[in-house]
Amino acid sequence: MMQVLLIRHGESEGNRSQRMAGRSHDRLTDLGHDQCDRLGQFLHHGQQHPTHVYTSPLPRATESVVTMLTALGATPAPPPKSSGPIGQPPAAACAGWQLPGGGPWVPVIPCDDLMEFDAGIFTGLTWAEAQARYGELCHALETTPAWLPIPQAETPQQGRDRARRFISQILAQHGNGERLWVMTHHWILEHLVAQLLGCDRTWRLSIANTAWFEFWIDRDRWYPSPGDEMGLYLSDRWQIHRFGDCPHLHP
Repeated sequence: MMQVLLIRHGESEGNRSQRMAGRSHDRLTDLGHDQCDRLGQFLHHGQQHPTHVYTSPLPRATESVVTMLTALGATPAPPPKSSGPIGQPPAAACAGWQLPGGGPWVPVIPCDDLMEFDAGIFTGLTWAEAQARYGELCHALETTPAWLPIPQAETPQQGRDRARRFISQILAQHGNGERLWVMTHHWILEHLVAQLLGCDRTWRLSIANTAWFEFWIDRDRWYPSPGDEMGLYLSDRWQIHRFGDCPHLHP
């Protein structure tokens, strides 16, 4: 089986001040670092070490990855001389960490498709500030059931397309026995979960900072072979072990 952990970053400055951070480069708060440290230790004690880490390149995500890997006891390390994982750029093109006790080298791969929603003109604003600046638009967004565009922001379809590309990428490049950490953000997480589950719509999910989704996938049978179409309905091949949980914060 292939393990995929979809993780929301730790509390950021924008989260604390309730701002629409979007693509802004806000960083983790002290609480955010503590949340990531707790999650890293929790996974370490459960022997859930990654073989690959994918991350949004935004600072609140990359800081979360560094804090979690440090909690594992991993250390930054130069890439091995051999090329990187199949389908990935050469190891020299990726940052990497050495797992404790002389463990394997783990590539940390930034991926733009994992970035948060581009909030356009709302970036960096609280909702009250947005209402003060763009009162007519905010009123329409609150009262109109149909989707309305936000100037300079991306659309839900663009988010869904990003999620589809990323899920297709990891399914093409990884196989059974590999353990992936995916560090990302709330809005795109909803699209990633919907895509992985095969939903035709995106559901609103409550996802706390450092909450995570743990999927186990029989990658060898993800695409059914002729005569095995019924295998799509065998739930032992696709398992959800955690769904937006954060047990590390509630011992």
